[in-house]
Amino acid sequence: MSLYQRVDGVPQLRDSLVAYLDVLGIQQAYHQDADTTAAVLDRALQTALHFASLQPAAGGGFAGSAVHDSVTLGMPWDQPSASLVAAFAVEALQLLQASLTVVQQGHLNGLFTRGAIASGSHFIDDRFVGGLALARAVAAEGARDGNPWRDRPVVRVLPEALVRLPLNAPGPMGALAWCDGEAFVNYLAGFAVTPATPGSFVAADDPELAEALARHGQLLRDNLRSATDATRPKYRWLLGYHNAFCRRLELDNLQIDTASSSAAPQPQPGEPGANQISFDDPRDGAAAGYRRRLM
Repeated sequence: MSLYQRVDGVPQLRDSLVAYLDVLGIQQAYHQDADTTAAVLDRALQTALHFASLQPAAGGGFAGSAVHDSVTLGMPWDQPSASLVAAFAVEALQLLQASLTVVQQGHLNGLFTRGAIASGSHFIDDRFVGGLALARAVAAEGARDGNPWRDRPVVRVLPEALVRLPLNAPGPMGALAWCDGEAFVNYLAGFAVTPATPGSFVAADDPELAEALARHGQLLRDNLRSATDATRPKYRWLLGYHNAFCRRLELDNLQIDTASSSAAPQPQPGEPGANQISFDDPRDGAAAGYRRRLM
């Protein structure tokens, strides 16, 4: 049965957690090879939605849809074990983003995503997707003037959604990270996420994680070399995020050498850089609360 129902054919919106992701550069990708691009995006969405089959209670879970250059996930709050389902949904986003960033197939050399998670009324089925939460997420993703997140290809968690999400696992393998005091989905930890294992349960020396991080770093180098003035700030911010993540895991050999790379100069004061990124949940008692939740 669908999570979102119609009454007499009319969509019944439900209070929901909604994630909206814009797949950057996909317009050009479709022009180069539409079949491959569509297949890659659909496969990433279906893999993420597999988490819905692991719902903690009957009749729960989350739903998703991909339309052209965007992906939307919706999760009703008024369902059993909603906090646990929300954690599954964020892990699904980690997996979706991580799988797209390292895709190398045909003309594709990594697909990066930018978006937002909001809370509010929402509806999704195979005919219609929309509601207040999606409107909020789309507006946050598309905001331009004075919005530093335009150059941060990650999924930001808006405050009204963050207060309803479970406390984050301590350290860099948690589902969330922070920049300038605002939370975003920590997709690099998604390289370790499986349908049965959250990233926070994976050791820092896991060989598959190291291999994925090495591929991610190489893709950033490649994209920085060919970046335009418009896209270079995005890759430079991702470089800082990549290095901060590797540094917290003590994987120094996987950091990108910004000092010696002409394609990726060291971020200057005030620019997005690794020193602005944190993997520690600033919400009061987060680490202790997370430990209590696991006991």
